[in-house]
Amino acid sequence: MTTDLLVTRIVAGVEMDFARDMKPAIKLGNIRTQQKFEIARRYFKAHGIDWAIVTEEQIPTVLAQNLKFLREFWSLDRLQIQTETATVVAEIMLPMLFEGTLSLSDAANLCDKKLGLERSTSRTVAYHLIYTRKWVVDLTVPFRMNRPVTLLSPKNTKHAKVLIQFPPELEH
Repeated sequence: MTTDLLVTRIVAGVEMDFARDMKPAIKLGNIRTQQKFEIARRYFKAHGIDWAIVTEEQIPTVLAQNLKFLREFWSLDRLQIQTETATVVAEIMLPMLFEGTLSLSDAANLCDKKLGLERSTSRTVAYHLIYTRKWVVDLTVPFRMNRPVTLLSPKNTKHAKVLIQFPPELEH
């Protein structure tokens, strides 16, 4: 049994897990699909985890676009960026972004110049940190390179989980 998405959210100050299985709406009538979903429903119920089915009709467009954009930033090795470089970039950019006055692009450009990095290296690291859930952002808000990015993690935290806010129709 596999589940497509396991999300940890903070609800009323408490971390909660939510499991979601994705399936095209047209396939929901398939008997085998229904059987698999029933097994998943029972499993997650037994473990106290909220579980639901999500179809393409329920996925917010902006969330889908952001995740599609970010997925290419999953691996620093693939991006040819050293872990040590990413750590230094994060330490420099994080305070800039928490001030809330710089756009991600401006903070990344300043960081690139300060560290003598190739242009866009810091921006790439920032996207990697968002994709790998080390920086908290609201993925239901469009990324705008020329506007300040809102980091939702505490100021004294260098790493945190990505907050994905489900629209009300997906919550149980």
